[in-house]
Amino acid sequence: MTDHMPDDLSATGRDLRAYTDELRPRHGVVRNAQGEWVLLRHELVVQAALSDDRFSSAVSSHLHVPNGMDSAEHTAYREAVDGFLTPEALAPFRERFRRVATGLAASLPRGVAVDAVSQVGVRFAVRAQSAWLGWPADLEDRLVDWVAENHAATRSGDRSWTQRVAESFDDLIRSVLEPRRGAAHEDGADDVTARLMRTEVNGRPLTDAEIVSVLRNSVMR
Repeated sequence: MTDHMPDDLSATGRDLRAYTDELRPRHGVVRNAQGEWVLLRHELVVQAALSDDRFSSAVSSHLHVPNGMDSAEHTAYREAVDGFLTPEALAPFRERFRRVATGLAASLPRGVAVDAVSQVGVRFAVRAQSAWLGWPADLEDRLVDWVAENHAATRSGDRSWTQRVAESFDDLIRSVLEPRRGAAHEDGADDVTARLMRTEVNGRPLTDAEIVSVLRNSVMR
């Protein structure tokens, strides 16, 4: 993978999807404004995905479970997380998700335009995920605001901002986990958060840092 984007090309002011479509026939690999290498062709993505000894996912100094792990470690954590997302595991929540969607649709103003992303998509995702995880409803506005800031920080390329946003989410999740510490091990506590707190990988329970990382990287996106 020695191909790279010439220095005189820039994505500034362009539609990113159209721009990468334009680059793909000539360049399999480009480097974005943040200095990150981006693969533009399917065969190169497959090559990188299957060669973790050369193209490691562990590229951050921060914990990323499971997407920042390689090989057997990634497999162990991925299997633990995937168990919460099987059709069978999600089946008991389908009716609850329908009620969330119905209630949200009924609450929308009539006769005026609404933003399908911020007023419908994000709000539904946060409300449905909170129901799935067993989180209190009064966190909804904080989570909606976090999603918006997380997207803005990511688009900005400002690493200090993205770090602050990640830390604010970590604090929020810890505020959920701490009061549940005892309840998570009681027979009656069986929501997804409680079960995640009881999940073991390689013979030990997940740490708080690992649980926070799972929720940030695999759920609240």
